[in-house]
Amino acid sequence: MSGKKQVIAYLLVISILIVGGLYFFRVGGKSRSPVYLIVLDEMSTEVLLDEDKGLNEDQFPNFKKLSLDADWYRNATSVAVETQFGVPAILTGRYPPLKDVRMTYDNYPVNICTILWKVGYTVNAYESSTTLCDRSAGAKVSYQPRLLAKINSYIENRFSDKNRERPEDFLDWVSESDGSANNFNVIHSTLPHFPYQYTSSGEKYADSDYFDFKTSDVNGVWENEQLAATAYQQYFWQSKYVDLLLGELIKKLKSEGSYEEAVIIVTADHGATYRLGANRRWPILNDQNTWDNKSAVIDMVKVPLFVKMPGKTGGRVINERVSTVDILPTLLNYLNVNSNVDFDGRDLLTESTENNGLYVLLGRTHFNRNELTKREHDLDILDEEYDPQEIKSRHDVGRSWMVRTTRDDVIGKKVDELTVLDVDVEVNVSEVPMITGKVNGIEDERNLALGVVVNGIVEVVTYTYDKDEEKKFIGMLQEGAVGSEDDVEVIVLDWVE
Repeated sequence: MSGKKQVIAYLLVISILIVGGLYFFRVGGKSRSPVYLIVLDEMSTEVLLDEDKGLNEDQFPNFKKLSLDADWYRNATSVAVETQFGVPAILTGRYPPLKDVRMTYDNYPVNICTILWKVGYTVNAYESSTTLCDRSAGAKVSYQPRLLAKINSYIENRFSDKNRERPEDFLDWVSESDGSANNFNVIHSTLPHFPYQYTSSGEKYADSDYFDFKTSDVNGVWENEQLAATAYQQYFWQSKYVDLLLGELIKKLKSEGSYEEAVIIVTADHGATYRLGANRRWPILNDQNTWDNKSAVIDMVKVPLFVKMPGKTGGRVINERVSTVDILPTLLNYLNVNSNVDFDGRDLLTESTENNGLYVLLGRTHFNRNELTKREHDLDILDEEYDPQEIKSRHDVGRSWMVRTTRDDVIGKKVDELTVLDVDVEVNVSEVPMITGKVNGIEDERNLALGVVVNGIVEVVTYTYDKDEEKKFIGMLQEGAVGSEDDVEVIVLDWVE
């Protein structure tokens, strides 16, 4: 070998050793567990619960499957009722500032992606609303939203791309995720957040950006029981579909043999409520500076938190108070990563959570979107008053479809057996199993009871509501109950006093 070639060879070897040494230094010489972090959007703990406040394994079998190997923190709360505060809190382990800032790497440079990358993790990130996992910090980013001038307009960005299907995004992330050591896989999915478009099996039944179930603005007060009930049914279905998607990840990891060694964390940025008189997303303070509807506030802030660590056998239900800011310090302490960050959260695996009866809620109140508050509240009293079944029991959510009240005098009857009112009804069946429409020519302030009829049989009873000076209606049929050859019509049964 010539002298020149020898020099080149030596330089090549030295370069490889330097790069390898730097990588070894960055990794810390350790092979660490693969990590999966799933952040869902607008998913309340309430939707997962059965009548005993346990995990409803019949409706959510894959959450149940995960819980058999994980710690389920049943009283976990988000720090906010808005994504622009809730997601950064999860990814940084710190309370976000009391002001609107863009959810970007520039504003949150120290976050779970950058910390893990610096210790040798390969980062596979899908961010629907944030851009914290910066490419310049080594992240392999599947998707990030366009940067926006104002964070308040981010919701338009999240759902405006007609070419992006939220379930496909989740499944693509699962497919691209890597279950080998030193891989960090994170997704913030916009499921089960509205728009409600998917049945529990994943059938897409609607293309609408936003459905007409609100009574005022995008986060309005639930003033109409039928709208609240129908929206909750759609939310329930979409939450069940999330369970199905979670099952796809579990199936993949088990088939690859990486499930046992993986860290899996599932949580959400915030919840929502569907209780009459409550605002869907904003806590309402009364004149005594207390919450108008305490159960509604719990719906908004209690979120799922499942933490599965490698080698763990047997799941636990943990009832102590914990917060989503605890996720990052818990993960880093388990991985033995010293980040030198002063977290607001704490390590749930080693630090005591006893007597931690407080949670911090960052949010806007009194419908003042320019006023941010930071409040601490004792959850013990709220827990005693909290009834997660109030909506389910009223609306019989255990069934595949919903009626507002029991109408045994009508359900299952043939149309020719009933006396109906002769009223003009416009029906939209293009988004079955959702049936929408309006009743024309009615100026009466009272509303009407309607029967949704399939092949001559009344399947669902729904009710009109007043919106935009029209009497509209919405009803949900049983999933899969209507085929292309079936005949669907809506009849007017009677007045509702």
